[in-house]
Amino acid sequence: MEKQNTLALIALAVCALLLGGIVTYVALPREVEVEVVKQVPVLTEKVVFVDKPVEVIKEVEVEVEVEKIVALDIEETYLKPAIKEFMNEVEDEDDLLECDSEEYDFDDIIVKKIYDGYSVTIEDDEEYSVAFEVKLKYLDTDVEEKCSRTFDVVVSYPTDDDDDVEVDID
Repeated sequence: MEKQNTLALIALAVCALLLGGIVTYVALPREVEVEVVKQVPVLTEKVVFVDKPVEVIKEVEVEVEVEKIVALDIEETYLKPAIKEFMNEVEDEDDLLECDSEEYDFDDIIVKKIYDGYSVTIEDDEEYSVAFEVKLKYLDTDVEEKCSRTFDVVVSYPTDDDDDVEVDID
């Protein structure tokens, strides 16, 4: 019987705690209001409004164009295609196949040297030209002395793909 009394007392205590928590939650406010009394000075003088220039700062959305800088291999991009165009011109022109009054086959002509002073000029409308100095070596098995010629070349590329590439040889 004593065991039943103890269980009954524990159950009664738990119910009392739950009932007290519920009553406290419902009865007490969850928001605290604080009233602050502030004294405001009373103006006894006359108020005068004066127009004063003010600097207005506005936040404006601005579009910024960013250019991407790409590292190009100038020799691969410009010089090698220009040399190829020059060699096509050499193959097409008979007077470029001659060296020291000897005429050579195109297959017997090799590029011996490209001098360091080459330049690439890019215009605003994407037209560009490549200027370089090239030394060609003319090989022939019948002639012991090898012949060579040096050319100043300017290869101009137009903006339109329909236009032909222009090769100036000096």
